[in-house]
Amino acid sequence: MLSRSYSIKNVFLYSLIVSVCLSAFLGIIAILSGDFGELQIKVILTSLTISGASLGGLCCGAAYEARRVPFFALAGILLVGVTALMLLFGIWTEVRWDAYWQMVGTMSAFATAFAHLSLLQMARLTRLYQTAIWFGYVVDFAMCGLISYLIWWDYGFDEDWMFRLIGVDAILIAAVSILIPILHRLSRGEVDITDGDIEATLADIDYEMSSLKQRLQELEAQKIRLLEQV
Repeated sequence: MLSRSYSIKNVFLYSLIVSVCLSAFLGIIAILSGDFGELQIKVILTSLTISGASLGGLCCGAAYEARRVPFFALAGILLVGVTALMLLFGIWTEVRWDAYWQMVGTMSAFATAFAHLSLLQMARLTRLYQTAIWFGYVVDFAMCGLISYLIWWDYGFDEDWMFRLIGVDAILIAAVSILIPILHRLSRGEVDITDGDIEATLADIDYEMSSLKQRLQELEAQKIRLLEQV
């Protein structure tokens, strides 16, 4: 696992902080100056893109470092990174190719789903509640399919029904996002350890022990600094 100072999670966290601060600063400058031209729009869109990519990467990075679905999380990190690069390229070169933006839109939908599912996978659920995770996969990728259909194909039926389906799916995604943390709380101390769960459970324990050791080291360093100032 990477050291704390160079961890994937922290890299995305710091980039998120910088991009959010930069977006706020540029927005304030543009409003106060009254000059909101094409360059300012591109810079703000760039900052927002980096913010979104950092947030998605943070979700995937946390799951990867916790050894929760590491290959899925790593795929999410790569997808988020490639999507962000394509967005930035399209913003600054002003790509006019419709298929390019259709591809970016599709990749953005899947990158969001990978980030969301990686975050949900951080929950430790008993077998009784495991269905909620799989339901999360279903509704997330269903949303990706619906969005991809809207992007790439003409409506084959009344478009009003398509948007209704998207609305229903969005509600289900929100419900899963709220329920899984609650189920995680209910599962504390009751996670079933079966033959298939032992490796994941040991990985979770190692990750929590590593995090606690790092926190203890930080506190010890703070204590030493405070004692030096006395």
